[in-house]
Amino acid sequence: MLVSNMFKKLADATASMEFEKNKIIIAEDVTVAGQKIFYVDTVANLDQKYQRIGQRHWYECLLENRPCRIFLDIESPTAVDLDAILKSLNDAVQLQFQIEPIIEVLDSCSATKQSWHVIITNIYLKNVYHVGAFVRRLVLFTNEEAIDTAVYTRNRMFRVKGSSKFGSDRVLKHGGSWNETLIQWPVPLSHYECLEIDGSVPVSQSKCPHALFEYIDNAFVSRSPSSQPSSVRQCLVPPFLAGLFQRLDTMTGGNLYQHNLTMTDRGQLFCSTKSKQCSIAKRQHKGNNIWFEIDLIEQRVFQRCYDDECRGKRHEITGLDSLWIEWNNWQLVQQPDHKWSPERFTSKNEKTLYNMVD
Repeated sequence: MLVSNMFKKLADATASMEFEKNKIIIAEDVTVAGQKIFYVDTVANLDQKYQRIGQRHWYECLLENRPCRIFLDIESPTAVDLDAILKSLNDAVQLQFQIEPIIEVLDSCSATKQSWHVIITNIYLKNVYHVGAFVRRLVLFTNEEAIDTAVYTRNRMFRVKGSSKFGSDRVLKHGGSWNETLIQWPVPLSHYECLEIDGSVPVSQSKCPHALFEYIDNAFVSRSPSSQPSSVRQCLVPPFLAGLFQRLDTMTGGNLYQHNLTMTDRGQLFCSTKSKQCSIAKRQHKGNNIWFEIDLIEQRVFQRCYDDECRGKRHEITGLDSLWIEWNNWQLVQQPDHKWSPERFTSKNEKTLYNMVD
């Protein structure tokens, strides 16, 4: 049986799903630029089509109003301790839901990139936003930067087993059939909820957890201006950090805006640039610039980016330790432990991290 409902626009495909509970939307890459067409049908009919395709470039479209299995997107150009991530995920699920999770791992690694999709097949949350809240809690506890927290947004497309991106040979591999590891199928009879760590209702969100929450007085609080008193003000380059800023200026080819700094009362500096050379995307963007986040407390520097592809992600700039010496001598302080490290959490705080209803 051929798939009859094909659309050129996602909006048209989602509109056709208003009263369709037994169908899903599949997106298919048709050009290397990412242009897609969209199929709407039952999984059984889609399976017949999928089996006949040679070059497969399929994605499941995750609708915002449907229950979702818990899923992770893990990507890194460097080595990743996948076993440690899976153990933390297992512990978090049992602590939160008192259920032994069934965890499936789909492999898309290459010689230059570590990449996995991790899916828990026996637990559904209310929607993709609640899954995002759960994963943000996990990342706040583990500080695992390889987990991409920017994927829990409206109408996200998630590659299915046996498919690659158009023009890529990295196929997503798994021992089962492609429809066994779908995120929103089969439709569950019940689901759980998971609020954000501060108790708020989750929404479509691509920011990293560290940009959303901070740990103050044994509790996580939102960094948003409406819920915490942190203020932002213009400032000059701080004393004894001239060498650090000179290094960043050199890295960006003289494109650092040193005259345009902002600083929060929690010791974070933000510095914009004219540079489009992005270490997150590993390429130069056409339109969006990069910027730097400098944490004076933890003494860490991150490159951030305004591009939609990179929003919510950050790349840590290493090799800067010697440039903090003058600052430390002036401040007469030692660099503290990383505040997101697991050692900072007591058993009570660990339970709070995954407590669904406070």
